[in-house]
Amino acid sequence: MKNFKCTFVIPYFGSFPNYFPLFLKSCDYNRDYSWIIVTDNTNDYTYPENVKVLQMSFENFKNRIERKLNIKVDIRDYHKICDFKPTYGYIFEEELKKSKFWGFCDMDLVFGDLNSFISDDMLDTYDKIFCLGHLTMFRNTFEINREFMKPLNGNVIYKKVLSLPDTYVFDEPVGIGNGRCVHDIFIENNRKIFSEDFSLNLKIEPSNIVQVKFNYENNKQWTIINHKNDVCLWNKGKIEDTVNNYV
Repeated sequence: MKNFKCTFVIPYFGSFPNYFPLFLKSCDYNRDYSWIIVTDNTNDYTYPENVKVLQMSFENFKNRIERKLNIKVDIRDYHKICDFKPTYGYIFEEELKKSKFWGFCDMDLVFGDLNSFISDDMLDTYDKIFCLGHLTMFRNTFEINREFMKPLNGNVIYKKVLSLPDTYVFDEPVGIGNGRCVHDIFIENNRKIFSEDFSLNLKIEPSNIVQVKFNYENNKQWTIINHKNDVCLWNKGKIEDTVNNYV
């Protein structure tokens, strides 16, 4: 079995979005990476070799979390699952043994060439790569996989966060949990972190599409970049546009 640079875990229950085949196609062009989709969806899709499906009901998924973390969780809607993203390295430890890193990501992504901007030097240097909820990577070690359990400002917060029915935004340093998320735990424990945002993250406005770029170091500010009259292309694993080249 091949050792991957990173394996992304995506729990997703119910019908997949209509753009799911595009997501799979972009995964297929990144054979040094792999994906595990935890789902109850049994529809027939053309899955690349580096995308595995772990069939599991939502109840069994919830039960697995409760057994591993020894807590009672209250997941009333699927969006709450986002708070559990930092736990996947621990919850799915057995399935992730063959990866140098593990990560979480969303399904509404189209990947470019991951190798062209996630360098081997980054993989050798950092314990956590990126900081936003749509894609983050963690070094796959026993201790790092349990980092989310460590205290923040003297308080162990993960049990409270994961037991709450409301979404806390534990997975990224924006929103309700701003200043009290897994990224801040890594910072407090002096982990090596790469936070620069490489994504072409688009926000749909009523009459325009703009790119929003997150800067953690600059007071967690969002920068808006206008792409009016711009054309963005996905071409055989590469993402390009008429103004900037993306990877």
